[in-house]
Amino acid sequence: MTADSPLSNHLGCNGIIVTSDKRTILIKRSKSVSIGKSTYATSVGASMKAKYALDGHQAFTLPGLKHAILCEIEDELKIPAKHITDLLFLAAYRDLVEGGKPQLAFAAYTSLTSDDVLINFTESLSRKTAACWDKESMELEDGKTLLPIDISDLPHAVISQNAIKVRVGK
Repeated sequence: MTADSPLSNHLGCNGIIVTSDKRTILIKRSKSVSIGKSTYATSVGASMKAKYALDGHQAFTLPGLKHAILCEIEDELKIPAKHITDLLFLAAYRDLVEGGKPQLAFAAYTSLTSDDVLINFTESLSRKTAACWDKESMELEDGKTLLPIDISDLPHAVISQNAIKVRVGK
């Protein structure tokens, strides 16, 4: 965020991605993120960035919000916007862990399979070398491990403080 941004770092977005083969992608967050260190989390967890959300007049608009979320999906999971077939806003809430920071929850559907997402993500990470990781590059990705889960298995998932257990198969 820029110093003169009306958004600052005061709006977060958290979303799930649903692939064409009906899986959602969880990401294992790195040890360097602000919250949820070394835990699996939603597909995307980010702060809204002014460079993506503000229009040419420095105004925050609904199209700007959509563009910012599509950019976060591409930054964090390497899914280009052209592969997002639908974007649904689910809720607005305050995250008490971050002192009441406003958050938006969304679901995004992609035409890619979970294998496509994993391949794109892995290839993108392998192209980066330790020498090219700067502060901004590190902020683009929450982690380096993705876990696809069949959405039909989610009603049977047990989520506890230290684990997510999913019964696979029927």
